[in-house]
Amino acid sequence: MKWMKLKKIYFVIAMLVFVISYMVDVNEYVAIENLDIPIGIGYDLINGKTKNPLYSIPISVYQFLPGNSTLNTIVTTGKAEGIANTREDRQTKSNRKFILGTEKVVLISQEVAEKSIEDMINILFNNTYANDTARVAIFKGKTIDALKTKVKGYSSSADYIKGMIDSCINYNFFSNNHKMIDVYTRVLGEGRSATLPYIEMDNGEFKMTGMGIFKGSKLKYLSDRKEAKIINLLRENKVSGIINLRSKSGEMTNLNALSMKKIKCKKEGDKYKFTINLELDSDIIENNSYKKVADDPKITKKIEKETEEVVTKKSYNFIKKMQNEIKFDCLELGKVAAAKYGRRTNIDWDKVVCESEIKVNVKVKLERLGRGIL
Repeated sequence: MKWMKLKKIYFVIAMLVFVISYMVDVNEYVAIENLDIPIGIGYDLINGKTKNPLYSIPISVYQFLPGNSTLNTIVTTGKAEGIANTREDRQTKSNRKFILGTEKVVLISQEVAEKSIEDMINILFNNTYANDTARVAIFKGKTIDALKTKVKGYSSSADYIKGMIDSCINYNFFSNNHKMIDVYTRVLGEGRSATLPYIEMDNGEFKMTGMGIFKGSKLKYLSDRKEAKIINLLRENKVSGIINLRSKSGEMTNLNALSMKKIKCKKEGDKYKFTINLELDSDIIENNSYKKVADDPKITKKIEKETEEVVTKKSYNFIKKMQNEIKFDCLELGKVAAAKYGRRTNIDWDKVVCESEIKVNVKVKLERLGRGIL
């Protein structure tokens, strides 16, 4: 009986091998030496004022040289009216087949981001081979300059920039929602907005200097790194970063905090009220201000209270700026209201949030106190 079962299993395996080998055309396979393998894609505008914008799309690719184990990195550029048409121009400059799906980074120039990224995301998501986990960032200047930059110890600048985006979750309260799929869902989602790291060149080095916030498919606000920290604290959940406390004499105490955020939404008549509850589990990583922290619970409570006051003040300062100057929902509060009171109601959530009462409650808990002052 056991032998009969084994024969059936072997027969099924043999049939599968036969069918697969019959269906697959070996001629479809291409040697890796004949492929351009993309690792970074850039989006630049040559002329965005015309009806059909003139784009320049540089792509950083790996090339494996025949008979050589050396990995070569080059940047090829396509220029045309419309993003899709740049493929034709780029292919005329290459002697290899181009494949999508391995790109690690998508860089968007500030000029393209301010005009609109709608065409870009439509083309990438209509292509089933595109990598929807590629990291995305805004670049100040031309992205071709970023992709051509040599970084010591890296095969390409795209590898380095990907690492920058992945590691931005440390110390600055950035989230890890900077992939193509995140951009797509937030641009199209009701009450949502996409945020992307803002990168520029500083003395020949890449540096993340802030964050861009989109309204729909257009970049509408750029924050510096310090302001981005408080924005991320208010809009993201489970993010970590450093909170700075400065005494009257100028001495610094720094806390490394992990946030937990809950938002409540209440509707009274035509008005909405939002309450953002923030819990910050914190560790003292530098203490130049407080003595006997580990010995005196009153000192611990004092640090917690002062941290709460600092975060609360910065939160209300940004909320006031958002409602009176920026004038659109940077914190995705509309998403919470839409989830509770119904979607597709043609409500302008940006207007609602900017006219609503927003309350922030901050609770800080010190988990580790360090060793105090010597």
